[in-house]
Amino acid sequence: MNPVDPFEGHLNGSKHVAFSTWWPAERRMEISGEFCERFGVKAEDLKNNAHHGLSHLVFPDDLIRAKAELKPAIISPAVSEFALEARVQDTEGGWRTIFTAGRVVDRDMFGHARRIVCHHVDLTDAQNYQRYKSLINKAPMGVFVTLASSPDMVIYMNDHLAEMLEAIEKEKGPDRHAYRNRPLAAFLDSADISKLLRFAANWPRGDWETVHHLTPSLLTKLGNTVDTHITMSRDQWEGKDAWLFYVLDVSDIHRREFELKKKNDELDAFAYTITHDLRAPLITIRNFLGYLEPDAREHPKKQFREDFQRVNRAAAKLDSLLQGLLELSRIGRTDSERQSISSRSEVERVKETLAGDISEAGIRVEVEKHLPNLHANQTRIYQLFQNLMQNAIRYRDPQEKDPYVRFGLITEQAERIFFVRDNGVGIDAVSREKVFEIFTRLRKTGDGAGIGLSIVRKIVELYGGRIWIVSNQIDDKGVEFRFTLPKALSKS
Repeated sequence: MNPVDPFEGHLNGSKHVAFSTWWPAERRMEISGEFCERFGVKAEDLKNNAHHGLSHLVFPDDLIRAKAELKPAIISPAVSEFALEARVQDTEGGWRTIFTAGRVVDRDMFGHARRIVCHHVDLTDAQNYQRYKSLINKAPMGVFVTLASSPDMVIYMNDHLAEMLEAIEKEKGPDRHAYRNRPLAAFLDSADISKLLRFAANWPRGDWETVHHLTPSLLTKLGNTVDTHITMSRDQWEGKDAWLFYVLDVSDIHRREFELKKKNDELDAFAYTITHDLRAPLITIRNFLGYLEPDAREHPKKQFREDFQRVNRAAAKLDSLLQGLLELSRIGRTDSERQSISSRSEVERVKETLAGDISEAGIRVEVEKHLPNLHANQTRIYQLFQNLMQNAIRYRDPQEKDPYVRFGLITEQAERIFFVRDNGVGIDAVSREKVFEIFTRLRKTGDGAGIGLSIVRKIVELYGGRIWIVSNQIDDKGVEFRFTLPKALSKS
């Protein structure tokens, strides 16, 4: 056996661990200090009993195999060289794969090995790196790599990205070498390349944690475009400082979003048309009921008068429902007129409009002074606060001596959150998501149509926000509506 061949085959990407000299018959070994430090053994123990000092560190199955592979070299003059691998536990409890190349340099009169010299190298990082490259190449996302010294030149691309870019070899599949040593301009436009190079130029030295995101469209070999989301990070590649790019194809997501938006727009248009058209004959019915109402009040039969009032209330209820649906369908269709408005002023305007209802309910309305300005459609923001105010009035607690509703703002993790807090009858935890569904009324009290909170949620979502309900932590009764309006706040 030539010791150089197996040894050279394992050196690429591996790390030197130690040189050692071993006297098998004496069970004595002398080994480099770096090995003792890495694996937590004492040099004195190896001099006294090398087998006892090392065997407990070697993975049991590997120890059995290593003994079998060593035996020919120890007992037979015909075998003077050997090479073996074994997993050895380091001081941190991890398993390191150690490759050992050895040669018998002295034998006794019986031909048994008296002295053996060995060189040990750590293959763990090299093996892990090969597994890492294999995983990268088989990953269900695109990956390409550029060197830190030349970030505009591709040195590696995996199969998935080659397939995404339609680089296909006949009968062979994706050709990941098609873009090797080619510039990024082969599939990225100049604006995206400039952004990428700017990120690279400003990257803090030694920073392996930061990532940047890009959303370019890639040009394929067949001239098609692919919408993507790319994450850029700094890492090592084949021992060199490099940039790694992880590519997700979002074309299908964009297409589905477009189709969903189109269908939603169609549904909104349909709802708008239906509710608008249905209100026309309903208005006629209500007008004629109005004409008939004086005569109905004078009608001699009590049953007739009661039936007339029942029809009148039903018509009014239907009109209220249709008006709510009409408003719901309009949200998003008439939001182009955005302007800078004071959210506090809008709440005060709602207070003035609902002053009669507020007074009748005996509710105390509090508005914090430092509510932010918004860049939004004034009508929509007014509707948002109006429906939340009406909800608090409608579901006040009749047993509460000091009912109130408070409008304010809190900040959590740099996010500004509006709240509307009351001490009314409250909403149980199970129903807190359900109340935002259209036509949902958890209680039969009040004259609501079950559309107000659906309108609130749609307005909040129009401005990229979310809305949820929590318990009123201040009074331990009632609820607190919380919502965000990030798209309206961004230009405030």
